[in-house]
Amino acid sequence: METVVNFLINNGFKKDPHDSNTFINKHCNITLTGYCYDIVTNDGDFISSDDYNIYWLIGYLTYYGYINKNYKL
Repeated sequence: METVVNFLINNGFKKDPHDSNTFINKHCNITLTGYCYDIVTNDGDFISSDDYNIYWLIGYLTYYGYINKNYKL
């Protein structure tokens, strides 16, 4: 989980001051639940992953433009 947190912070996400498992950028919120990622966009769209696969998260965020394609690991 530390790898995911570092990835999010290195790519412009900030930890939600009210929920230590939620990370926010200008496009969406990502919550790390007990078993998956929950992503809520500013448009109100919601998607949940099947597990903690970081490659899925990176792919989803870059495909929809929620992070820069030149992301930092």
